[in-house]
Amino acid sequence: MPTGPGPMDGCQRVVLADPEIDYATNIIGNVSSLDAGPAWAVQNGIGGAAIESGDATAGLNLTSEIVAEQVIYITDIIISSDTEMKITIQEATNDVAGTNIIVLYVPANFVGQITPRSFIQVTGAAGKKVRAVASAAGNISITFLYKTNI
Repeated sequence: MPTGPGPMDGCQRVVLADPEIDYATNIIGNVSSLDAGPAWAVQNGIGGAAIESGDATAGLNLTSEIVAEQVIYITDIIISSDTEMKITIQEATNDVAGTNIIVLYVPANFVGQITPRSFIQVTGAAGKKVRAVASAAGNISITFLYKTNI
């Protein structure tokens, strides 16, 4: 086993089964993903850009209209706001309020990321969209990343 100063100084080396393998370095010190990250291609909102507004009380479209048999899988949402507000991400038809997917109460000068452990699945009917609605006027920016089955 290696001895002397190194990246694991101060850590006790533990040999679990094979005395030839330094588990403290090979397992704890060199942890990396074996899947090279997500294999799906994500889309960013509408047209590939973050959505920004000074007043989202009337709602902001985060996706285009869902087509028949389309399923949207939300992978990440990054939200920032300079104003205290409630932000509701919902599945809606045009400008009519719909089913709430996520509701956040954010303080002023908020920046946050939502990354579900799996996906948040939106199985909507044709003509629906994913939208964000704010409870108060104020600057808001949303990066909405999702994948779709179509």
